[in-house]
Amino acid sequence: MKKLVYILSIALALSVSSCGKWLDVNSDPNAVTDVENGLIFPSMEMNLLNIYGFYGHIMGSYFSEHYAIKPGGPQYLGLAHWDTSDATPLAANWTNYFYQDAITKVCNNAKTILARAEASESWGEYLAATVMRVFAYQLLVDGIGEVPFSEALNTSNLNPKYDDGKDIYAALIKELDDALGKVSASDKVCDNMLFKSNTDADNWIKFANALKLRLLMRERSKVDVKAQLDALVAGNNFPTSDLVYAGCWTNQAGLDNPVFSEVIRKRGNLGTGRTIEICAHMAIAAAMNEVDDPRLPAKFIRSAGHGNTWEGDFIDEQQSKEISAKLVDEDTYAELNLKYDTPVYLLTVAETQFFLAEYYAKVSPDAAKAKAAYEAAIDASFATHKVSGASAIYGAGKKYAWNAAKAEELIGIQKWIHFACINGFESWCEMRRLGYPEFNAKTGKEIYDKWKELATANVAASKPDPTPTAGDLVAAGVYTIGKIITPVNVEGVGNNTLLARLPYPHYSTDRNNNAPASKKPTDKVFWAK
Repeated sequence: MKKLVYILSIALALSVSSCGKWLDVNSDPNAVTDVENGLIFPSMEMNLLNIYGFYGHIMGSYFSEHYAIKPGGPQYLGLAHWDTSDATPLAANWTNYFYQDAITKVCNNAKTILARAEASESWGEYLAATVMRVFAYQLLVDGIGEVPFSEALNTSNLNPKYDDGKDIYAALIKELDDALGKVSASDKVCDNMLFKSNTDADNWIKFANALKLRLLMRERSKVDVKAQLDALVAGNNFPTSDLVYAGCWTNQAGLDNPVFSEVIRKRGNLGTGRTIEICAHMAIAAAMNEVDDPRLPAKFIRSAGHGNTWEGDFIDEQQSKEISAKLVDEDTYAELNLKYDTPVYLLTVAETQFFLAEYYAKVSPDAAKAKAAYEAAIDASFATHKVSGASAIYGAGKKYAWNAAKAEELIGIQKWIHFACINGFESWCEMRRLGYPEFNAKTGKEIYDKWKELATANVAASKPDPTPTAGDLVAAGVYTIGKIITPVNVEGVGNNTLLARLPYPHYSTDRNNNAPASKKPTDKVFWAK
């Protein structure tokens, strides 16, 4: 543990990953050549965790309606509105950090390690660096769509072209295949935070296979990849435990879980562990409440008041007027179950099993294997959350029992539930790809109007807990459990439409003469449904 903390501290010093300290995108990617790979690699990991475990996770959690604005919360309004206009932090800052850190702090470092590893024929390190590079570019394609790739990371070319996401995916899969073709399971990998003291390449081979499965399944409806999928699934060499950064976080600023650091250490209450900005969204809370899902307490903590419920919010504003009118208050809704040492997940066994269930349901039909993989995915999700009783979710007669005719719907909804507070970015991706959960028939604005009517009547009747519950809104005919909701103050995408992409990062477009025209927030990335 002491060694990990030391490596983590050095990695932080090298990464300079805070929002206000940017690494020059035009700096020499080989500027760290005097530092050994065992220190460069953790620095690369820390920056990937900042991109994925903070920016990607927070954005995806709002777009997936896992997170909502806590009454009185001053931050993240643009995310909750799905607003990508230039006036919002999402366009002005978040996408810039997301893109720039991926390119300059992950892919540049990977380039250095790859060159060294190839020269010394250190194929374990070559594969590990390839996995990190591919992972970072996958995030950029899935979030932004088109980014510089084939001409990127070349300091002699300050105007690299933007490549199409489909072409980048094809190149990334080739990079994984090339690295996998060179490596042996016994090859060694430098010090890293993910697998700690286990330096054999075997774990990285499994990681590469699972990442390749994610890429192939994500594009399968747009590109003919059946032969590649058949071979990969037949090999059956995937991780048997979650790929997670756990046991490396300490209760110190900058060395703790990145979301905890931002929303509790900086802007919350360390004593209670509660945030002042984020609470559970009604959509996810109601879906899990309906079936008494044992994973719920692992994701959220009960509200501080109003009967200590698992209710969630859906009103994407500070609600100052509603608070003044006693319709709601800061303690009404369930909040994040978040601690300084909460793990950050890169890829879970449940995700892989859900992909296998979809493969056996849609790509290479096998009814028995599809059902087994689906149930194994929910079992794995329960294991991730350290709870038992998964059969109560998928057992015979249950709402989420396997039904081949509803394969994509069941997989999509259970992925959405699994990814809540685990991996918001991948949840948003899979919602765009599979189309589930579907939108509620009534919009957020229509639900709000009924909510306000009911709450006002409850206050007038002096009810001790006047805020309407999800059940009240169902009874009023404005909400159906298991559906997502058009934000009350939605911007840019209109009703019943998911935000399809992040805006192009200004950090790139403002200085690149080959940057394409801006895309609309409804313009889908290449693999989206």
